[in-house]
Amino acid sequence: MKALIIADDDNLIDFACPLLKKAGCEIIIYRWLLKALDNIEEIAPDIIVLDASSYPRHWKVVVQYAASDEDRRRFFLFCEKPLSSTELQKATYLGIEKIVCLDSENASSEFESCFLKEKVLTTAPLSKKATKSEQIECIFSIDSGIITGHSSKFDGQQFVFTPDYKAKIPSELERTIIRNVIIKKIADDKIIAIKARVKAVCANTLELEIEGFSDEK
Repeated sequence: MKALIIADDDNLIDFACPLLKKAGCEIIIYRWLLKALDNIEEIAPDIIVLDASSYPRHWKVVVQYAASDEDRRRFFLFCEKPLSSTELQKATYLGIEKIVCLDSENASSEFESCFLKEKVLTTAPLSKKATKSEQIECIFSIDSGIITGHSSKFDGQQFVFTPDYKAKIPSELERTIIRNVIIKKIADDKIIAIKARVKAVCANTLELEIEGFSDEK
């Protein structure tokens, strides 16, 4: 296994490296996030460890980019202090397998336990022919940043996305494809990653149609 650590915190690096080596990982460390982003395809890591404290705004972009490139990757998020409820929600949507707070007394055992069993969180299959409308929550990134939102009329193929907060959705998105939309189905708590075509931009909403799963080329 190959593990990529993206961190600018010596404490995190010193903490994670011995545990990853114990799990049999070859370790690559980048302190410059943008440089790591440029080289992820070449590195082809199986595991990515991210420093949320050093990169509070950009770790989400890395996860979305890397997850759309290789769906089987495992993502771990480290932080100096517990994340806010909003950040925890985003991490869940993006498929972060484990959030490790270095302030926790059990941080070492919590992280090490992730390698004693198979990965639990996977992108769950989604029927493309739902029998009724469902409520979903979702998150994706565009040039202006990360956007979270919801829909109460998801039929398994199409839905109207409404942002959780007033976000500027550019009209140029119409007819484009958003390659990595993370969806959480409220009823059964399933998480999937899809590609979605923007059929229409209307006021502060998007009409989206599923094109396939994000790991499909």
